[in-house]
This record gives sequence, structure tokens and C-alpha cells, in this order.
Amino acid sequence: MLDARDGVTQIDLAYSPDRWSDLPETVKLVPGLISNIMTFSVGSHSCPGTQFAIMEIKAFIAALVPAFEFAPSPQVIILKLRINVRPFVKGEDDYGPQLPLLIKPYTG
Repeated sequence: MLDARDGVTQIDLAYSPDRWSDLPETVKLVPGLISNIMTFSVGSHSCPGTQFAIMEIKAFIAALVPAFEFAPSPQVIILKLRINVRPFVKGEDDYGPQLPLLIKPYTG
């Protein structure tokens, strides 16, 4: 693993989430960068199917939303910190993270 600390300042090592709120224009214009995450990577080694995958997701959502009615579950949802914050149904920790959703066909 690369762990060269040459040229790394204490500011670089400090926890400062604000440093990501005002990125330079050169970074904002990197092609393939979706919402400042690198899910599909960037540059010459980026995923060639990035735009296709995003188009598929949008088409899937566009087909689901008009065909169904979505409603929150009446169960009480609590958030617990694991590696990141996860939703759990109150009293059902043994089932792991879950976020129930009521889905019915749209009747119009």
C-alpha cells in the first residue's frame, strides 16, 4: 500500500469535510465524475458502461414510479451507527438493517 507522507501537511491529515464543498473548476469538470463520487472511476480507465448504467437506472425508475404507489411503513425506524448509519426496524435488530416500504399497484 502506498503510504508516502512526503509533501503531506497536517492540514491534509486533519478531518475537515468543508474542504470538499468548494472544489476547483478543474475538478468539477472531470468527465465521468457523478455527484463527486468515483463509482465508475474516471479518466482513461473509467467504466465504458457508465452512461448506459445510469440510463438503465433512470429507465427502471421511470417505469416503476407511475406503475406503483409507494408509502412509508407504519413500523418505527431507528438509525444506528455501524460503519455508516443504517436504518433498523425498532425491536428487529436480529434481522439486520432494513427499511420497509409499502408498495401497491397504482389504481389511478
